[in-house]
Amino acid sequence: NDMKKSLTTFNNNNNNNNHPQIEQIKVSLTGLPTEMYLNFVIKNIKQPIENIIVQVEMADNTWVSYNTTYETYTVPSRWWEPHGWIGYVYTANTIVNLIPGNKYNYRIISNNNNNKKIINNRTNLSFQVPSHRNNNNNNIQTNIALWGDMGTYAPLGFKVFEKIYNDYISSSSTKFNITILFGDISYA
Repeated sequence: NDMKKSLTTFNNNNNNNNHPQIEQIKVSLTGLPTEMYLNFVIKNIKQPIENIIVQVEMADNTWVSYNTTYETYTVPSRWWEPHGWIGYVYTANTIVNLIPGNKYNYRIISNNNNNKKIINNRTNLSFQVPSHRNNNNNNIQTNIALWGDMGTYAPLGFKVFEKIYNDYISSSSTKFNITILFGDISYA
């Protein structure tokens, strides 16, 4: 409980326009039903932010921290991004000990000099681990959204994702359990 109390006192001042922008958050399967990968891009910073961690709220309401590594990511100047940009792709260590079917909240934190600060500019971040069987030990239906080759027809991959997301949150839409991104993702 002390850990949970201390984590709730973070500075969460995300209204600053100069604040790092976290984009392209991707949560993906590892092949094991108790694990997930998580990565994201931070742009609008001159150099990488060291000591970024991803914290996941586990089923017992405790927060578990996962260290990240990063690589530089360069987007060249294009008509839709006239000035290009340089950002950093952060990848969290594999998130483990998950329970299939459970929903998990997470947050992205800068942990410099024990001055913990939530840096994600999005709220209510969560993912759900897919269930592989129902209580009767029968297979359950899995709905999949496929998308790819955004560079061929519509070189604005983020618009493709926006459409998929809007379909997902629509009350009339069949909810999908997983998305598969394939093909030309250079414009995503």
